Amino acid sequence: MRGEWQAALAAFDGLVRAGAMVPYARFHRGRARLAVGDVRGGAEDLAAVARDQAPAALQRHARLRLAEARLRLGRTAEAAAGLRAEVARPEYYPLVVDTALARAPERGDLAEAWWLLASALRGPDRRAAARAAMVAGWGFPEQARAPQARRAATAWLGRPPRPADLPAEAYLARAVWLWGRGSFAEARTAIVRAVRRPPRAPAAAAQAWFVWGVLHLGADPRAAAGAIARAVVLAGRLGMDPGTAPYWQARALLRSGDEAGAAQVAEGLQRRDARQAARIALDLALVAERRGDFTRAERWLHVAVQAREGPNVEEARWRLGWVAWRAGRREAARARWVQAAQTEPRVARAAAALYWAARTTPDRSERIRLLRTAAQSPPWSLYAALARERLGLGTTLVPPGALPDSSAGPPAGRAGRAALARALLEARAYGEAAEAAAWAGDRATETTALHAAGRHPEAIRIAEELLLDEPAALHLAYPRPYAQAVVQEARRAGVPEALLFALVREESRFDAQAVSPAGAVGLTQVLPGTAAGLAGRPLPVGELVRPAVNLRLGAAYLARQLRRFRGNEVLALVAYNAGPGTAARWARTLPLDDLPAALETIPIRETRGYVYRVLQSRRIYAALGR
Repeated sequence: MRGEWQAALAAFDGLVRAGAMVPYARFHRGRARLAVGDVRGGAEDLAAVARDQAPAALQRHARLRLAEARLRLGRTAEAAAGLRAEVARPEYYPLVVDTALARAPERGDLAEAWWLLASALRGPDRRAAARAAMVAGWGFPEQARAPQARRAATAWLGRPPRPADLPAEAYLARAVWLWGRGSFAEARTAIVRAVRRPPRAPAAAAQAWFVWGVLHLGADPRAAAGAIARAVVLAGRLGMDPGTAPYWQARALLRSGDEAGAAQVAEGLQRRDARQAARIALDLALVAERRGDFTRAERWLHVAVQAREGPNVEEARWRLGWVAWRAGRREAARARWVQAAQTEPRVARAAAALYWAARTTPDRSERIRLLRTAAQSPPWSLYAALARERLGLGTTLVPPGALPDSSAGPPAGRAGRAALARALLEARAYGEAAEAAAWAGDRATETTALHAAGRHPEAIRIAEELLLDEPAALHLAYPRPYAQAVVQEARRAGVPEALLFALVREESRFDAQAVSPAGAVGLTQVLPGTAAGLAGRPLPVGELVRPAVNLRLGAAYLARQLRRFRGNEVLALVAYNAGPGTAARWARTLPLDDLPAALETIPIRETRGYVYRVLQSRRIYAALGR
């Protein structure tokens, strides 16, 4: 093994001398030096990577290996100081609602940092070492090192730890893990303990209050809003990114009936974070629209439009026309829709605006002109397909060609980074390829690497942004993971293959381990109760995340809704998203013989967007074929 490390060291040393694949070569040379016993040289390499310009993930790995090297060199106090700073870094404690945090790479790094800190402290302060080991052992039970950390904590403490002994950091990390597994009752118990004596690091305390708020959103929305507000204040003091916390604070206020409070949050965000302000303002507009207060709805839509870009802005521009149309002001509606399409012609909502402008135009030639423009604005959108249908052009979408050579994409100063990303991709080092591509700004290579690494949600998010400039990225934004199983279960259940692909893409972005805040699990986001009814027995989460099992259950449930609503895909998707009872009630009021009007009349924003996106994806998957 030593001989292999020596050979690797020589190879990486050559790369560093040649100036190639730096800083990756220097990081791996540092690791190789540690392996062959040159600890001081390895520490120098790792310190350089941690200090110099490099992708954030690589710097994080370098800091951890550097701490390990310092421990081997006997520089215990220096290692401990660095590790105390490491476990307090805000990057480990994002304020976002994403159960995938329980599986994020940063989580494994944070667990390792706590274990290394315990190792650094066991000589000078065994009680502090036991505390760090408790975090590593009980906060991160899924990590391979957890049993060893629990044994060490017991030895250093002199007895098995009691619940009161576990530090808040352990309860916070455990709550995130339980949340990711769908164990919400246990996660709430853990997070309640975490905030009784909040974590010492302000960033960790902010995340603890945020998680407490999100996990109590349904049971006590007012208290949830207060907890999330506390997280926002802590994040502000640190200069830390508040993530989506302001939005969830406003959502909790709206759920508790405090519309004025939510409005105050939106107004406070207008200068600091226009995108989140737009998201909240759109929610406030929809509340006003549902009660028929079109004047107030328009006011909030104008606030949302001020953010200038993003999906909420696109929706707000379109909705200004819709509100005018609902208020009986057809000319104003048409003018607003045309203006919305002219402002941002590349986005999917541009096709919707042109389509609806055509519907309100009495002049036949102008109507045809608007529909022809809608059919290409952009051509993969749902309303572009609907426009082609009205023009009698069919619904076929010609698959785009290949992406341009990404080597010509990044500026000259980043060309070396882009070449490094492609080299790592060819070497099947997919995670590092994605990091290097992001560093280079090479989004096509980054997306390809993320898909290859199985990180489909991240890949799809980036590919959707790439689509605005590169229509050829359509196959990256609409991939076909688990294709054999999806096709098999679609045929077994008797549902269209393209519809099942579209549903899985919307529900989980092909993340087999996904668990929603509501407890839905796996690729098709089946609720455990629904799964038990379909399977005839309760199924543990561990079985529900198996792709074959989950796809079979999701396809069967979708087929049941299609049968119940006589093949109407709008109502079947409403039932899948909001429940069969809701779909049955709306079946009496939605204009089901007019698909565009039925879509836009769905009362709940989340369900309306869900049905729209699934039907759009269905058409794209059908057009792209296999």
